[in-house]
Amino acid sequence: SFPTRRSSDLVYLGIIVGLVAGGAMMWWFAIKRMKPKHIVVGYCALMGLLLSSFAGRAGIVPNSIIGRLSSAVVFAALVMGSVLLMQRSWFWTRLLAPIQNLYTVCIVVGAAVILAVDSPWWLSIIILGVVSVYDMWAVWRTKHMVGFANFFMKNRLFASIVIPKDEKGKFAIVGGGDIFFLVFVPASFWALAPGLAVVASFGMLIGLGTLLFQSRKGRHYPALPYMFCALLGALSACGLWSVLS
Repeated sequence: SFPTRRSSDLVYLGIIVGLVAGGAMMWWFAIKRMKPKHIVVGYCALMGLLLSSFAGRAGIVPNSIIGRLSSAVVFAALVMGSVLLMQRSWFWTRLLAPIQNLYTVCIVVGAAVILAVDSPWWLSIIILGVVSVYDMWAVWRTKHMVGFANFFMKNRLFASIVIPKDEKGKFAIVGGGDIFFLVFVPASFWALAPGLAVVASFGMLIGLGTLLFQSRKGRHYPALPYMFCALLGALSACGLWSVLS
């Protein structure tokens, strides 16, 4: 059912959209104004803090200020070491990219599950729709998202799922934001009906798979619109099936 506290839900919508827009603006400013080595240091520090936070929630590291800070330093150092090694040669890129993919997935999935707990299913659909429009604008219109991706790949800052393809620096990329919504939206359906969560996840995977299958080499595509349309199609088909049966 629809929640009664509409004002708090609108605030939640504003927070999510604000985080997406604010994060994009932050990276745009950093790339334009800062030296790449400074951005690398900041990225590694941010990853260290996020990994420490989720490790503390999971009970892997001591849940204290000293424990969090010390683990954040260790995680940041490990991320920095992997980034520097991958910048040296293609061998290290192929070897360490799966490790970076793993901690990116841990951070993104952890954040998605935490936020989905407080998000009603209908609001998660609206959020995905709004961010899908932004995704199209950022990739096809202003192209600043393409600039972000090129910068991250050049400096081996894999805030996404990256599959190295050849020694010329070609990658297959699924953005961290795409993975976030792939978990966030279905998880928000779980309290309503676990079956709908499965349907939503399956539909969004079909949308993402369709994009990866039909995409052309050398071109950039926003993944969220494909996932959004496939989600609506899957939910509509599920509703029609329930009516007819």
